Amino acid sequence: MTETSPWMLIRGSEAEVKTELINAALQAAPAAIRDGQSLLPRTRGTSGRCRLCGSSDPLTIEHVPPRSSGNAHRIRMHDVRDWLERESLDELPGGSIEQGGIWGYTLCAACNSGTGRLSDSYRRWAAIAAKLLAELRPISEMNQDHQSKLLGVQIEKTQPGAFVRQVMSLMFSISGDWGLRDNYPELAQAVLDGSACTFPTDLFLGMVLCAGPMALACGPSLIIDAKSQTWRWVVVLAYPPLAFELELARSLPAPRPTPACGIGDFFEVPERAIATVDLSLPLAFTNTAFPGDWRTRAQIELGLDLDGSQSDR
Repeated sequence: MTETSPWMLIRGSEAEVKTELINAALQAAPAAIRDGQSLLPRTRGTSGRCRLCGSSDPLTIEHVPPRSSGNAHRIRMHDVRDWLERESLDELPGGSIEQGGIWGYTLCAACNSGTGRLSDSYRRWAAIAAKLLAELRPISEMNQDHQSKLLGVQIEKTQPGAFVRQVMSLMFSISGDWGLRDNYPELAQAVLDGSACTFPTDLFLGMVLCAGPMALACGPSLIIDAKSQTWRWVVVLAYPPLAFELELARSLPAPRPTPACGIGDFFEVPERAIATVDLSLPLAFTNTAFPGDWRTRAQIELGLDLDGSQSDR
């Protein structure tokens, strides 16, 4: 597992990136993000505002994703330096052992307790995704594919509103000081009380089916594409068998270069509403620490994009 604080990924030649482009991208982020911060503080007594309701009450431990989905085991934490210094995809030296899964002091007790009602829905979706993965070819074989797969998934008699609110509560936790709660109070309220709302048009929340091998928790990260001279700020949480992208900001005009299946519209459904959901989920891998790099091992080694074409990365 890796936890990353703010950092910048440039796709393509760094020499081709215009200074004005970098400056514009940095100005789109709050000063606290540009200066760096602890993504998931693990020190007891950590102070600060609750990332969901904005209160100054004492912060409590929030598991990301919910503990009931399996996020409770001992893990080895790596930072970006460990990933960048690795000599091959086969080994990742360094890191430190942490107990209890991925968590941090991010939410007040009231928000932590209140969002606990959403964990059963998340756990069910993760179980369905794990079963689907188990029915496919061995993951080691699929990691050698030159072209990524898109899988149709149907989930019957489920609560998509509860699921998306749980996912978004996790994004509030790992977005740090971006200011999601202050900028989108109606979204925070929908998470807290289950009310329906329209997902903000300047955000994008997407999901993929994640085959691993690593878990990632990437706070606000800047991705610059040298070829198109575009940028985007994203938050990524990958905990197999599911992974999520939240796009916080992007240059305009710019295409959204992610294969993730959008789930933000689920906020228009009341939390307790029962429905059958049909999704087209990309099969994604976490072979690198770069947020949004869902390529197979073979695609990375051969310099290919998700569709099998030659990459400009």
